[in-house]
Amino acid sequence: MVCGNCGEEYPEDDFCSGCSYCTECCECKLNIHGADYRPRPKFWGDSPYYGVELEVEKPSGDVQSLLDYIIKTYGNEEQKLYLKEDGSLNRGFEIVTHPMSLKYHLVSFPWADLLKTLRESRCKSHETTTCGLHIHTDKSFLSKVEAYRLGIFINFNNEFFELQARRTSCQYSRMKKKGVNRLLDMCHSFDRYEAINFTPNSTNEFRLYRGTLIPETLFSSLELTDACLRFVKQTSVVKLISPNTIIEFVKFIHQGTYHYLPTYLKKTEKELSCV
Repeated sequence: MVCGNCGEEYPEDDFCSGCSYCTECCECKLNIHGADYRPRPKFWGDSPYYGVELEVEKPSGDVQSLLDYIIKTYGNEEQKLYLKEDGSLNRGFEIVTHPMSLKYHLVSFPWADLLKTLRESRCKSHETTTCGLHIHTDKSFLSKVEAYRLGIFINFNNEFFELQARRTSCQYSRMKKKGVNRLLDMCHSFDRYEAINFTPNSTNEFRLYRGTLIPETLFSSLELTDACLRFVKQTSVVKLISPNTIIEFVKFIHQGTYHYLPTYLKKTEKELSCV
């Protein structure tokens, strides 16, 4: 088939279903919002809430038909998720959920089916250099002191969290330099491109995770985020910067009710040397 705009010839599945243009030239952009889109949130389940932003690349094929299908099948008229453009992606989009409880994400929201659809549509997330998984947490769940502890906990234990997040500190999710003389730097963000982004008004954003289209990996990331919040609520700053902090954190995880995270931790047991 020949594109009606650029005149180049492409396979049929590289054409938009809504126009005569190839997917590179298509400007339909139906069912997708700009990067700055911020709707009024709809809450599902009970606090604390977690909002997921999953970045996805679709290297080839009809993007528009996929966007239409996602919104029609999983969006519930954008009451549960919506789609956004993202300037950091090459040929992709961002799937954004409204705030949901951990249980709602794991049990009620159709993540497994949605991620299967993306895989079958030849989308990629983990296998790219561009895609991240960002999890917004309910800012009101932590006091200012507890948020301060969260920043210390993540940045002082960066090796552990980079391992669990499946990527190292990068330009989109920087870890802070650690040291006892830098403790005050841990409780705020200089910009949003930090592993823990404190700049939003109503959320704290975990930006450290690599993107994934595997349900169990997504769920373990959600559970890890939840475990971090609950652990810092009961742990002092002195303990958070001690050498045994991760040992205690892993014990805390195994003593909890998490289903996916313990299994994920076992995969990295040799590297952790503390389970």
